[in-house]
Amino acid sequence: MELVNETSLQCHMERAQTFFKDLLQATVVVKGTFDVLPSGEARPSSQQPLVLREDTETPYGGTVEAELVPIKAWCDLAVLGFAHAMPPGRPTVSMVVSMRVGAFERVVRVTGHRTWLRSVGALFPSDPAPFLKLPLGYEHAFGGVARAEGEVWTPFLDNPAGRGYVLLKEDAEGTPLPNIEELDHTMKAWSDTPMPAGLAPLPRQSMLRAQRGVTVNSETKTAIVDASAFCFAHPRMCLPSYPDGAEVDLGGVSPRGKLSFRLPPFRYWLRVELGAARYQLPIIADTLYLLPEEEKVTVVGRRTFLYQFLPERPRAVRVMSSPDANVVGTPTTIRELRAAPRPGVPVEVHTSKHYKISFESLVQAHPIIQLVENFPLCPSG
Repeated sequence: MELVNETSLQCHMERAQTFFKDLLQATVVVKGTFDVLPSGEARPSSQQPLVLREDTETPYGGTVEAELVPIKAWCDLAVLGFAHAMPPGRPTVSMVVSMRVGAFERVVRVTGHRTWLRSVGALFPSDPAPFLKLPLGYEHAFGGVARAEGEVWTPFLDNPAGRGYVLLKEDAEGTPLPNIEELDHTMKAWSDTPMPAGLAPLPRQSMLRAQRGVTVNSETKTAIVDASAFCFAHPRMCLPSYPDGAEVDLGGVSPRGKLSFRLPPFRYWLRVELGAARYQLPIIADTLYLLPEEEKVTVVGRRTFLYQFLPERPRAVRVMSSPDANVVGTPTTIRELRAAPRPGVPVEVHTSKHYKISFESLVQAHPIIQLVENFPLCPSG
């Protein structure tokens, strides 16, 4: 299948075989990076970064993940940057970083480096060291690895890369406290285990995200994966949907002070061409990166669909910046076809002469079947 990009943004298509005969899966990702202008407008950047095909480290203490997932349950929001002391050039020991995206608001506290001190048998935090800027990744949030006994060390599963986690009181003295904290989850005692705070994407090894989207039924010995399994945002950074055109205010993350702008519109469509058939699907924006150091915004959208592969039929997908009023084809789904079969669009699984399994057993055992069954399916014309 050919991908034709009729926009100025970056696009990428991934295809995969399904276990349904003659039905393939395609995911089209559209990525746009925008410059934040002094006027508060966001204009497409002259250089558009490529769609990421692998996880990529950033200089801000966070990782931007591969952008090829098939679907998301919400719009992931992340800030990739630093907390900057204000006024510029004057160190501070504590500050708040705030953000507002439309009706969404979030505030975290950022404090200079501290350690636990001991005096008269009691443990208390040292005075925070002054700082000019601190990265907003999870290395500076609560977490880490602590000694459990002897030489046995145990990670804090919500954030193994962080700091502040202590299991034995004798190990607390000299241990650093987290720099980034939720206002309602601050660390008050050496044994506290507050929620890790951060504005960057959650690391893959964090249990805050590892438990998402997977439901296991021990009786039937099956697992179901839903769209939240593909989301990376902190639990307090999940937007219901991309807030197209919303006003954004960022405080404490730019050396210029408060940063205010309006999010760009992100409205794109796919035209799927299969033989004589034509279908149209809107791209769903589901990832929003705010990059205050560069004064940029990146929006990522995607659409996953199934299509019927028939030999010697032309196949193409066009990414368009406006809908085509002449496209009238209506996609179906595997779930609809299973309930009401259509001639020429069979729903059959691949079979093997070496291994026999019933259709229903295979469908029930497949972890992402509920997602695949409901993706738009475009029959060939």
